[in-house]
Amino acid sequence: MLEGSFMNEDTLMLVAKLLALASLLVVLGGVAAILLLRRRIARDEARSTLAKEIGRQKEQTAEKNARDIVTIARREALRGFHGALCGLESNLSPVLSRFEKDLDPEADWSAAFVCHCARLAGYPARQTDEGEELSDAEAWETWGLERDLCLLRGQGEMELCPGDLVILSDPPGHMGVVLECDEGSNRFTAAEGCVGGVSAVVERPNDRRVHARIRLKRPE
Repeated sequence: MLEGSFMNEDTLMLVAKLLALASLLVVLGGVAAILLLRRRIARDEARSTLAKEIGRQKEQTAEKNARDIVTIARREALRGFHGALCGLESNLSPVLSRFEKDLDPEADWSAAFVCHCARLAGYPARQTDEGEELSDAEAWETWGLERDLCLLRGQGEMELCPGDLVILSDPPGHMGVVLECDEGSNRFTAAEGCVGGVSAVVERPNDRRVHARIRLKRPE
């Protein structure tokens, strides 16, 4: 055997150790990668679970809020608010006194009634961005569009849910709070002010006469 032709025993042992170390590093690297992957999966699952829980809580809050305004609107409608009617003195003070400007009790005060119910339910519905009070349907529509809460007929399917506010085109500028919906007959029940001069619970068709829907949302 010629000297230097082959690696000596020390060199072979060194190479063997290096190969073993390299193999160990590969194994350790693989284990680290697996652990990292597991941590990422666990983190993503935790985030997904948290997002679902937040979504569930928001849905429950939205349902509770809707129940709140439905209960309040029904109660207020059945109080029999009215203007000067059949010799009776107007009892609209709780509704109209919420506004800084004087409102004509002989005009359609349904939008003011809706605002009255929304405020009792804790919604911060007061003015448009231009400072106009929500005493008429036009102001309500502007307020809803400013906050991306208003759906106009023709922009999408006019699906109604309890707690929604509706703006009607017939009668023009009339408003109400949706209490119940019957999808089978495509009709809904609403609490409204100024129905023949008094507040009442009425049933209406969900058709072209529903000009817009406002779905209230509490601030985050």
